[in-house]
Amino acid sequence: MANVTVILSQRLKDHEPLTTITVKGGYARYLLSRGIAKRNTKENIQSLENQRDALMNQDMKQKEEAQKLCDALDGMTLSIMRKVVDVSSGRLYGSVSSRHIAEELKEHGYHVDKKYIRFEPANKIGKFDVKLIPYTGVSASMVLEIQMDTEHA
Repeated sequence: MANVTVILSQRLKDHEPLTTITVKGGYARYLLSRGIAKRNTKENIQSLENQRDALMNQDMKQKEEAQKLCDALDGMTLSIMRKVVDVSSGRLYGSVSSRHIAEELKEHGYHVDKKYIRFEPANKIGKFDVKLIPYTGVSASMVLEIQMDTEHA
């Protein structure tokens, strides 16, 4: 499939809004269908240039919200209780993933999408490092403590 040039209407990974990028056709279709990018035409370029201030303000607002979230969560220790298969080895029934961390944070009043959580699934009791990256260049480090659920041991 041929490469396609698109104009970003919002931040995408390391690219600022209003940046022109060249991507494969299938990825371009994905970006266009979700409103993340627009076709590289004179009309779209002019339209996005007219919206430049609004797009940049929206981008800055997202960065500020991400920074506030990271400031609140940086250094936090999060505890999760899980059933274990074998008490001596500390092996869990199943594993703990970024989805479980996001759910636990939601219970504490923090709404974090699981795609921003960098964590390899864990299947035993212990302490694990968790990295939260909600925005490019903005991150927080947390500690996840997986404990044995004593009610169901």
